[in-house]
Formats: sequence, structure tokens, C-alpha cells
Amino acid sequence: MDVDFEKRLIYINEPEKGSETGVYRVSEKCIKMLENLPRKGERIFSTLQSLRVNFTNQRARLAYKLSNPRFKQIHFHTFRHWRGTLEAYRVPNAFHVQKFLRQHPE
Repeated sequence: MDVDFEKRLIYINEPEKGSETGVYRVSEKCIKMLENLPRKGERIFSTLQSLRVNFTNQRARLAYKLSNPRFKQIHFHTFRHWRGTLEAYRVPNAFHVQKFLRQHPE
């Protein structure tokens, strides 16, 4: 994954499970959060495994702190489903939602 902080784009270069590569526009808030993450070098996340471990640990802490074990059921792909659901509510057309989820910003 590469991030263009100026253009607010995330490039997925090595997708998982037969997915395609992609370019995604993200919000200014997301870019600021990425810029504020601690780094040991040029990379934001050292490896996919360390990203998963960190995400799992943060999720467990949140579940414990808020006494809500349902937080442990949230996965990376959950956010994609959530965004697709919001778009389907906004524009109730399955083909539109499909295209929206694979949209490449120009």
C-alpha cells in the first residue's frame, strides 16, 4: 500500500484473496491520522502482519474499555460493507454500489 498525502490517495498494490489493485481517495481527516501515526522509517505500517496484530489489540482494548465484546467482531472488511450499505441507502441500485466500491479517483 502506498499513500500520496498531497493528493489524498491510497494505492493498493498487493491485494488479498484475488482482489484487484486499486486507487482510493480518502478524507483529509484520514490523511492527518495517517501522518500522525508513529513510524520507524518511511513506511506507515511495517508489515501486514503487524497491522493485523495492532488492529486486533486496539479492538480488544476498545471492547474491554467500553465493556462491549461486539467490538471484537469488527474486521477490516466491515468498513467496506458499512460504506457500501450507506451508498446503497443513498442510491438503491446494486450496479451503482458495485461500481462505487471499485471506483478509481482521477
